[in-house]
Amino acid sequence: MNKRRLLGLLCLMALLVTSCDNKGDYWGAMETSKTTLTLERICDMAMLSQDSVNLLSDIMGVNTEELYRADAVMIGKVTGGEAGHYYYPRFLIAKDKEMKEVIMEAYIRHNTGNTFYAFLDPDMLTLGETYYCAMNDYQYGYSGRPGLLDHVLGENSNKERFSEVKAFRLSGLPKLIVHDTQFTGYSYYLSTEVRFKTDAGIIEQGACYSSVKELPEITDQKALARGTRMYNYSNFEVEVMDLLPATHYYIRPYVTTEEGTGYGPVAEFTTERGTEPVINNFSLYQYNGTAVELYASFYTNDFLITNYGYSYGVYSQETGVVTNEQMIEVPFTDDYRQTFDEIVTGLRPGTLYAFRVYAKNGVGISYSNYRTIEIPAE
Repeated sequence: MNKRRLLGLLCLMALLVTSCDNKGDYWGAMETSKTTLTLERICDMAMLSQDSVNLLSDIMGVNTEELYRADAVMIGKVTGGEAGHYYYPRFLIAKDKEMKEVIMEAYIRHNTGNTFYAFLDPDMLTLGETYYCAMNDYQYGYSGRPGLLDHVLGENSNKERFSEVKAFRLSGLPKLIVHDTQFTGYSYYLSTEVRFKTDAGIIEQGACYSSVKELPEITDQKALARGTRMYNYSNFEVEVMDLLPATHYYIRPYVTTEEGTGYGPVAEFTTERGTEPVINNFSLYQYNGTAVELYASFYTNDFLITNYGYSYGVYSQETGVVTNEQMIEVPFTDDYRQTFDEIVTGLRPGTLYAFRVYAKNGVGISYSNYRTIEIPAE
């Protein structure tokens, strides 16, 4: 071999080596690439807790309103590869697990280091249907050369390589956003915004709570909202008052539609020890020959009254003792449980009776003083 041919062969070999090392030449680069694309999570915004939404908002530097406008957020990571090379993955969505029928792309809105966040814009996919998402590399993905990823499903009809594929389904459940809470020590107030995309109307909304379960459900205790509005963007308010003293609770808002029940973020609180109800007024009147009328009013500084009523028996002036005393519970006649007006019949003529009223809450029971009345003899 003469010197000219040898020099030409050496130059050609040097050119090929340079070409394979140059990441701008995608063919050579992909054959030696150790890059791994990992689709870590698909977040359905209707199912994501508000705490998680707030965390995403902080990480991405976008406000929660922008996050809630998305149907889903895809989170993926790029690892390995050559230092200094900028990798830009794509988040593709298909109708099939083999990624042969790619229908759209979720576009990246933010990245921190090698972690990328892509938004699925609203109303792009049909609710309730199953779709598949996978990542491929924006620069390398079209050429179809092997060796780009460590974990691959296979290739589609375009000879593109993908990361591991994840299936997902967008729910039609409403999104609940808590705007205000107030805790008095014995009651809990929530103001909640409701957003949903389907035509299914609201069946019920309120707050569910439990002293046992950290994720209360509508099968636990619940309080209904003050009102229901039948349109996509609505607000409701609910106040939970039927609570026990010195008890730790978990609470979250809920909305039930024809699609199912969606829940908001969980909050927790511990009630105060509280006080017993106060008997504000107690009056006793002769109604007719063998009947009397009772009127009583109550108030409570904290916990809701759970029962009220009266007791009565035969009174002895000599001993000051009430005998044969009966305790009668009176059904609640108003939502505030603060008054009752009751007529007691069937009393014996010529008998002196003593009456008193009572009210009970989670803290304890309070009694009024006795009042006496004599039923006239026949």
